[in-house]
Amino acid sequence: MNTRKENAKYLTENLQDVQDYLHLPQYPDYVTHSFMMYPIVIKKNSPFTRRDLTTRLEKNNIETCSMMPLLNQPLYKKFFGDLEKNYPVAEWINHCGFYVGCHHGLNKEHLSKIVRCIHDFLKERKLK
Repeated sequence: MNTRKENAKYLTENLQDVQDYLHLPQYPDYVTHSFMMYPIVIKKNSPFTRRDLTTRLEKNNIETCSMMPLLNQPLYKKFFGDLEKNYPVAEWINHCGFYVGCHHGLNKEHLSKIVRCIHDFLKERKLK
């Protein structure tokens, strides 16, 4: 198993208990995933926003990157207009999805920091 997949597996295994609030990546056994980044999407019923969580992660020196579905890309908007309202799942991902690092340069200490920061965020909000 390559390092990125191992890192993703670590994050998924150690964030299982937060799935009331966060969608973690899932894919069938017959599919391979490169895990260039680790995707997380805030569930619709969560009592916090993407900004709340990503601000906390960033303050702890954990880089995040917002997800942007294809229809929200500037070139698509230029050619096709604002289509977001017609695609509710893309709208939700655009407003609630983000990535954290999963690359081969991360070690268990880095990954543990991501997990710990998310757990601490939820504990402070009395959600865990």
